[in-house]
Amino acid sequence: MLEKVGQVASNLNKLSMNVSYSSTRYLAEATAPVGYGGAEPIQFGNLDNLLWGIVKTIQYYSLPVMAIAIGALGIMLIMSGDDTDRKTKLKSAIFNILFGGLLVFGAALIAGIVKNFVGGTP
Repeated sequence: MLEKVGQVASNLNKLSMNVSYSSTRYLAEATAPVGYGGAEPIQFGNLDNLLWGIVKTIQYYSLPVMAIAIGALGIMLIMSGDDTDRKTKLKSAIFNILFGGLLVFGAALIAGIVKNFVGGTP
């Protein structure tokens, strides 16, 4: 019985050495600088391009959200009937969404004005 235990231990030792060798080999292959599978990090030429990219992304995603929210609030406003308190709250919410849209979409204009004022190129 002791002989079989020694044999099993020897086989396990050989197996663990094979596993450790093959896992080290695969780990070395996985960490080789291959460009992360061809993916490239986001790169911008300068800070101006980065900021304009952020503004355009916010504008792109905020327009449909605003349109859906105003549409839903408009339907709720129509369905509110004679409840003046609810109509006042809904009108306030619609106004807040429109004001936020003015800020989001006016940011490009405001940034252009500030950039020209401080001497940047348009």
